[in-house]
Amino acid sequence: MHTLKYIGQTLAALIYTPIYMYLIYLLIYMAFGWIVTLEIGWMIFLALVFGGIAIGLFFIIQAFVLFPYYWIAYKNLTATFISVSLCVLFFIYDLYRLWDLFLEYHTRGGIAATIFSIILLIVVLNSVRTILGHCLGRSRECL
Repeated sequence: MHTLKYIGQTLAALIYTPIYMYLIYLLIYMAFGWIVTLEIGWMIFLALVFGGIAIGLFFIIQAFVLFPYYWIAYKNLTATFISVSLCVLFFIYDLYRLWDLFLEYHTRGGIAATIFSIILLIVVLNSVRTILGHCLGRSRECL
């Protein structure tokens, strides 16, 4: 039975992590993508005024979306490694897509891409910390 759970956790890491990272990218793009179409003054104003509220709500949503990692990473170093590796790989891919999309807007696209890259980096670092915490922080058997 332990082997079945181990295989299930590993498969869940392979399936859930790409879905999770796609949802994160989609939420960031949907929430902030329209800002880049505004004039630069309005873009900076809205990013400063509503950005903090949006980021706070985003981290609350992220906490709920990370909840399955309590089971996926629990006492399973392989699933943890797969999840963290996929988070990092998808982060690099999402950065590429983000900059590719926003560079057509020139200066304001560069500003927006920089802001969103920082947000995405913070989200991925928080995700990796949470995933590692579920494996390493809860049990020494994971080592």
